[in-house]
Amino acid sequence: MSVPLLYHSLGKTGFTMLVAFLLIVSITVDVLRRKKLLGEKIEEINRVFGSRWEGHIYFLLGTLIVTLLTEEGVLVAAILMLTLGDGAAALIGTKFGRHKIKKNKSVEGSLACFLACIATSMFISNFYGVDLEALLAGALVATATETFSTRLDDNLTIPIATGLTIQLIQNI
Repeated sequence: MSVPLLYHSLGKTGFTMLVAFLLIVSITVDVLRRKKLLGEKIEEINRVFGSRWEGHIYFLLGTLIVTLLTEEGVLVAAILMLTLGDGAAALIGTKFGRHKIKKNKSVEGSLACFLACIATSMFISNFYGVDLEALLAGALVATATETFSTRLDDNLTIPIATGLTIQLIQNI
């Protein structure tokens, strides 16, 4: 919920600058981590994460792209669909996922993602006035992206695919 509060407080320009700054700092720290320039304690982090970027870098990059390409309500919808939908999919899919779609994905997790995204759609439509049909299409895209994304981190793909879908449909 910090994204809507920060965006509302800072405005689009201030929020964009903050996200860009955090992205630059995160990438810098990650590069230093991988080059082993942060000391011995960082070795444990390297063993856990290896040479891949951490999820927050993809989250910040996805947030920055959606901020630049969409309006406030669409940005908030895309980020909430990522955080709530992806989180619901992981929690429910891990605990109750019996019908596998692929290795780490289940029908139950995908349904939880979709329901969380629908709930988000109702909130965003009422609070921000974003077109409900566009939001429901975004919920479907968020769920499909979460379920079927392969190579790219879904912290990047979900907000971009969802945000662009909502914005395009709303502009039609």
